[in-house]
Amino acid sequence: MSTITRNDLRYLTEHDGEGVVLVAWYGEIPMGAWTDDDTAAFRAAIEDELRYIDDNPTDPVDMSLISIESVEGGDA
Repeated sequence: MSTITRNDLRYLTEHDGEGVVLVAWYGEIPMGAWTDDDTAAFRAAIEDELRYIDDNPTDPVDMSLISIESVEGGDA
């Protein structure tokens, strides 16, 4: 199984768009959207995005600050 990253085609940087199924926040910060219902993969992409933003490839990310919600009317 390959590692999920922020470059996964299912990861969208905006909360709106065609095919959005899940949206996420890191605390109060919008973290984009995901185009299927694979919450675990979405979390992995968000973690990778946060590491990229912070230019920090190794230190732990506080995953408890990530909240993921289903979009009503999404494809899943």
